[in-house]
Amino acid sequence: MTPRQSMAKPRSAGVWAVSRKARWRRHSTPMASRRNTADGRPDARPQGAPHASRLGVAALGKGQPFPAVRALIRDAWSALNEALPSIVLVRMPILLLVCLALPLAAPAADLTRDQALQLGKDFGNTNNTGVSNAAASPDLTTVPSYQGTSVPETQYYGSGLGIEDAARQALPNSEVGSFVQDSALSRPRFNIDRNDPIVQRGDAISADPEALLGQQLTGQYSGCQEVTTTTAPATWSEEYCTEWGMDQQVGCQKTLNLSCNRPIECDAGGINLDSVQSDMRWTYTYPYLTIGTISDNYWSGYCAVFDRSTTFTIEDINKVQEFTLIQAGFDDWIKVVVNGTLVYVGPYGGDRLEVVTTGRFRRVQYGASSYGWCELSTSWNKSLNIDIKPYLRTGLNTIDMRVIVAGGGEGWIKFKATQYCDCQWSETWESTCGALEQQAQAGMCVQQSQACLEPGETRLIDGIEVYRDCWRYDLSYLCATGETREEPYCQELHDRGCSQVNSTCVSTLPDGSCYEYQQTYRCPQGNAATQTVMNCGGQTFCLDGDCFDAGY
Repeated sequence: MTPRQSMAKPRSAGVWAVSRKARWRRHSTPMASRRNTADGRPDARPQGAPHASRLGVAALGKGQPFPAVRALIRDAWSALNEALPSIVLVRMPILLLVCLALPLAAPAADLTRDQALQLGKDFGNTNNTGVSNAAASPDLTTVPSYQGTSVPETQYYGSGLGIEDAARQALPNSEVGSFVQDSALSRPRFNIDRNDPIVQRGDAISADPEALLGQQLTGQYSGCQEVTTTTAPATWSEEYCTEWGMDQQVGCQKTLNLSCNRPIECDAGGINLDSVQSDMRWTYTYPYLTIGTISDNYWSGYCAVFDRSTTFTIEDINKVQEFTLIQAGFDDWIKVVVNGTLVYVGPYGGDRLEVVTTGRFRRVQYGASSYGWCELSTSWNKSLNIDIKPYLRTGLNTIDMRVIVAGGGEGWIKFKATQYCDCQWSETWESTCGALEQQAQAGMCVQQSQACLEPGETRLIDGIEVYRDCWRYDLSYLCATGETREEPYCQELHDRGCSQVNSTCVSTLPDGSCYEYQQTYRCPQGNAATQTVMNCGGQTFCLDGDCFDAGY
């Protein structure tokens, strides 16, 4: 200690504080004066003005607020009012803090504490409805990345497993999907399990690093320690085994559907129109055959009987799809007979239609004990639905019509006649194999078999007998699963404590994905040579038996 140091009088803590405060005032006062001048504030707080300990309040407490602060608060107030409808309710705490801070735009001395709180409440109540409406009916255009409701993915809603089939079909043409699948199928295969020596050694080091490292990892050495070091490494051999990609059998079915495309002009109800002979006017306009003239009172007489007959040829009754009596118009009575079979008596039904004389009067008998006057004073138009196909036959057919008229009258009948024409068959296959066929084209699947579940038979479609060799097929595909299986020797290498060190693809599928791997293992053969050395905190460092000199 020098004489000067020994003669210095120690200063108390209070003296040092006063001295430092004085020095600070000497240096800070000019700086404060320059700063106040730059900001447009008075050099000193007006006498009697309260002290303010915080920056914002202090600025307001000295009189007028800073121009920059006033502008900042005004801009914040405007931005808040514009953004308020989209503020989410979870941001309400932040909104409350901002609202409570806004009264600072007025001088602090102008508001009491209660006035400031009331101003905040009024502001919140005024905008409460707008915030609630924004939460109940948010403006979705403000949601980041919102794309509306008409997005392509909506087509999969309610499709069940259809989305999987769509994904399979899109996979071959998807760059991302192909990359993921190719990576899964082609990357090297490393099987690391908990029994692998490398994993076990790592677990042991993690569990007790001090014991296995042979030295303390924390603190400082206070002396030398005996440790065992490796002087000659262990010997290893390389062994190989094979691992194959796993396949799975996937089935699907195809069902044949036939539809008959027949032109309308071939359809005349099975009737050979050139063979039609009638003593009445007749017309055929698909699919209606009309016999007689649709008009009024072109016949006359009292209890007069008009018998008319129409003949035609049907080439094949099996091709007749429909032959139905659908309408009859007459005045006063009518009877229709097809190939000798009575099919209709009108207007009251019956089993006959004859003009008979009873006493002094001529009457119409339409049943065993049913009679009526010849004149009914009505032009009948009856809607019917009488199937006459059972009474028709291949070859010549005859339709007889009897009309009884009193005064003036008429008679006509109308049929709906359609036939099965020779078809141009349209074949479609209802298939569940679409995705598998796509994967087969991409080389990910291979069709192995095709079996007929519904073999050759004749079926009646649209009234026509159709034969096909097979109506439904079952197909089987072999597809890669992305998983693998090992030969038994791989497990033997695991049991011997070997570690996998490499993986090589030796066989690929048509799509380039790896199907067969050669796995390389490193297996221990001989133990390492060791010796005991003194570890003196820096000269020797060993990690898992690999030692070197760390001293210098």
